[in-house]
Amino acid sequence: MINNVYLGVVGSIKDKFPSIDIAERALFETLDREVEEFLKDRLGVRLVIVSGASPKGGIDILARKYSEVRGYGEPLEFPPDIDKYGLPKAYYVHNEKIVKTSHRVLGFLAPSESPNEKSRSGTMMTIRRGIKKDVTVKVFQLVYDKFEHKWTKWSWFEGWERNIKLTSRRREL
Repeated sequence: MINNVYLGVVGSIKDKFPSIDIAERALFETLDREVEEFLKDRLGVRLVIVSGASPKGGIDILARKYSEVRGYGEPLEFPPDIDKYGLPKAYYVHNEKIVKTSHRVLGFLAPSESPNEKSRSGTMMTIRRGIKKDVTVKVFQLVYDKFEHKWTKWSWFEGWERNIKLTSRRREL
């Protein structure tokens, strides 16, 4: 029997990026590395990408594309049910479902966003929820290369945990 492992991929909406094409290329490179590291000691498992399927696009849409292009199949998506919950509760509920389902959550922030405990972005709310629920969380931010004068890659945001001020036992399989 093949067990599923769930990797939550959350992030900024497309309007916050300098270019969604640049974000996509950088995201695919970063996810390739992170997926390899996540699966390295897990034989006989099936990776399932978990996403919010936000109607605002951005990382949620790119997570779906990554899952399909890389052969992981349909992602498990939790679109916000605005008809059922209204705003903003629909987004709180969909963020909670992502965290409850995922063994690990990767958060991808646009250059203008800051990983701190006061941020009200859905990405940061999901990250804080993950930490509170003992899910392993990593945060990345799109980086501008000053030498090449272009947006180039996602960089792991070192030290972001100090900004959140939460501790965790890091639940994982």
